[in-house]
Amino acid sequence: MNAIKRLQAMRDGRAPLPPLYDTLGLSVTSATSGIVGLALRPSERLGNPYGKVGGGALATALDTAAAWACDTVCGADKICTTVEFKTNFLRPVLPHDDILNVIAAVIQCGSRIMVAEARMSTAGGDLVAIAIVTCLVIDRPGAPHFPHDPHHEARTRDERAQ
Repeated sequence: MNAIKRLQAMRDGRAPLPPLYDTLGLSVTSATSGIVGLALRPSERLGNPYGKVGGGALATALDTAAAWACDTVCGADKICTTVEFKTNFLRPVLPHDDILNVIAAVIQCGSRIMVAEARMSTAGGDLVAIAIVTCLVIDRPGAPHFPHDPHHEARTRDERAQ
């Protein structure tokens, strides 16, 4: 199942959400090629000692949406994994605030590196946080290695040596 279909199945309740989504209060709202939408429900369990939702929870939601956006445009035998991200927090979030919308879009699509921007906003459209996420395109676990892969020969040689 490709990333778009998987996200749509999670959105529609036809596929389970990853356990992290339950922990964070994340849900899938949309998925098209290069663009993914998530919703984050603030709660007390995401709170920090100062009574606000912790920045780590907000950053994880932004990173998750961005990585998924990259996944929607990489090949069927590939996945994207975050190698770097930068987040700017623009306003505090309280545990009792309304659901936050996260929209991520791919802004650079390469064969090995992709970059996406994710924006988190309130239902009223106020920007809460933004992130720029860099993802590495890697082979999907269990996917066959293709001869055009420059590391294929070295991996094959190493596997024979073991």
